[in-house]
Amino acid sequence: MNKNVEIKLDNNLALGKMDVPYHMLSGMMHIDMFGNRRINFEGKYKILEYSSEIVKIKSKSNLVSFSGTDLTISNIQKTSFFLCGKIMSVVFE
Repeated sequence: MNKNVEIKLDNNLALGKMDVPYHMLSGMMHIDMFGNRRINFEGKYKILEYSSEIVKIKSKSNLVSFSGTDLTISNIQKTSFFLCGKIMSVVFE
């Protein structure tokens, strides 16, 4: 016997089954902060401004500004990067 079965899943359940973080599929950014010295950023982004004192990032959902001293961006990938230095503020606009 061959039956066609349709399975309907809500977004959270479907994403859980695929083991893909929600923010990666939704286009939202995800930020992990390690004290005030390092930030791991994930999600689609565009760097609008970059200096040793300010970094402005545009994502699908927000504009975020990081300010501090000795800021550097490393490990730049298509959907992630690290921000290191002394981070003094994070502002969502």
